[in-house]
Amino acid sequence: MAIRASAVTYPELDAIDTVKRVALGTKIFLGDQSYVYVQGVTSGAAGKWVTFTPAGITTLLAANASGEVGILMSTLDATTEYGWAQIFGNNTIASVDAVAAAGLPLYIDGTAGRADAGTDVSGDVVLGAISTSAASSNIASVFLNYPMVINVAID
Repeated sequence: MAIRASAVTYPELDAIDTVKRVALGTKIFLGDQSYVYVQGVTSGAAGKWVTFTPAGITTLLAANASGEVGILMSTLDATTEYGWAQIFGNNTIASVDAVAAAGLPLYIDGTAGRADAGTDVSGDVVLGAISTSAASSNIASVFLNYPMVINVAID
């Protein structure tokens, strides 16, 4: 079912668009969750973490990244595909490595597009993201509060 807000109809959150149906970088607020409309990226899959520019251009989250962060809601695995990334609220499809429990800070993982709670890597903390469950098959629930990475050590 399409999303209707403020007299505007948006594509479904898990839709994969092959033409831009919304301006890239458009942010929508749905109750206790928020999303941004983005362009796909090679190897982009539902649950993968990405950084994105204000223009909605994505890169899989990787070491030393800087920028706003979101979690893809569908498999946007080419730059000719468009869809939503979640930026606020509880997310239950986050791609992770070692997350042992809820309440842990998250860091950029060594595998592009994943987060990790196991290793505090200087400059690679994902600000505004915390685990809300332990990982199972490299998927965990996380809470997002407009996450970002800045590639600066925080003591």
